[in-house]
Amino acid sequence: MPPVPPQADIAELLEQSRRLLDSAISTVTTHRSAEQMVRITPDARWGADLQRMLRDVRAETTLAISSPIRLERRYSRGGTLLQELHRTGKQVRLLLSPGYAGTREPDLYSRAFQLNSQVRVTSAEFCNTIIIDRRTAVLWNGPETGDPRGLIVTEPMVIQAIHEFTVRAWSASRQFRDHLREAEFDEVSIAVVNFLNTGLKDEVAARKLGISLRTYRRHVADLMLRLDTATRFQLGVRAAELGLLR
Repeated sequence: MPPVPPQADIAELLEQSRRLLDSAISTVTTHRSAEQMVRITPDARWGADLQRMLRDVRAETTLAISSPIRLERRYSRGGTLLQELHRTGKQVRLLLSPGYAGTREPDLYSRAFQLNSQVRVTSAEFCNTIIIDRRTAVLWNGPETGDPRGLIVTEPMVIQAIHEFTVRAWSASRQFRDHLREAEFDEVSIAVVNFLNTGLKDEVAARKLGISLRTYRRHVADLMLRLDTATRFQLGVRAAELGLLR
């Protein structure tokens, strides 16, 4: 993978990759064979189709999702499959748009990868994409277009362009852990879980935050509810999984 460039150059590099991708698709579309560029219509079976593709991964896959075909919040089978690929040594990159990440259950990705750097979020515009071993790529749009369509690509030049754009976007993006922290937990919430982790008494922690004991304990109760935990110990474990502990 090429090194990540300085932040000021990222936008230009992504734009260069986008132009390369557009040029490659335009060139191949003009002279394509039916076997190398196949148009598809994603439907209700699309989730199962994607799972079959992922089961064929030999070495690596990059999955970039901007918007889903289906709007369910949980894809337990897909999450389990990604976890299995990662566990068996396959290279997995998962790139999400902020809008898509906001509709997912955090557990789906945190439990699959323990929120390591394999899952990232980017504000760059991109098409839903899956690349399998750099030999097959699938691009598709989401339901917001009103007419979901997709393209299966096996043409090497186009796959290389798709791969370069997607990996550059992935490399320039932020970790899912950081996205969650920014999106769902303010500084007070993060401070509370860290005070709990250090064993600080509630009274002392409340004074440090400049809030009443009742308000502090309300923050604790709210965090336990949001993270679906029954005890403070479980809350600490979940906070560690989400990367909230400093």
